[in-house]
Amino acid sequence: ASLSKEARKGLKAAREEHIREQTLKLNDDHLRVLDLKMKLQAKNLEELRHQHAIEGKMLQETLKNEVEEFDRKIEKIRTSTEQYNNMEKMNLSASKKDGMKKPFKKNAESIEVQRKLLDSTIHDLRG
Repeated sequence: ASLSKEARKGLKAAREEHIREQTLKLNDDHLRVLDLKMKLQAKNLEELRHQHAIEGKMLQETLKNEVEEFDRKIEKIRTSTEQYNNMEKMNLSASKKDGMKKPFKKNAESIEVQRKLLDSTIHDLRG
C-alpha cells in the first residue's frame, strides 16, 4: 500500500496546487468583501453629508429668523425712542409758550408714559 516516490511527489504537487487555488479564491473573496465595505462606507459618508447639509440649511433658516426678530425688536425700541424724543421736544416747546407750571406736570406724565413704554420694549427684547 505504499506509494512510489513519483506518486507521492505527484500527490504533494497536487495538494500544493489545490492549496494555492484555494488561497487565491480566498484572497479574491477577501478583496470583494473589502470592496463592498468601502462602497458601504462611501454610501454612509454621502448620507451623512446630505444630512449635515439639511441640518446646516435648517440652522441657517433659524438664525435668519432670529436675526429678523431681533431687528424688529430694535426697530421697536428705535421708534419708541423717537416718539419719546418728539414728546420731549413738544413738551419743551409748550413749556416755553405757556409758562412753567402746567407743562412741567404734563412733561413729567409724558416722561413716565415713555419710560414705561421703553421698559416694556426692553423687556420684550430680553424676553
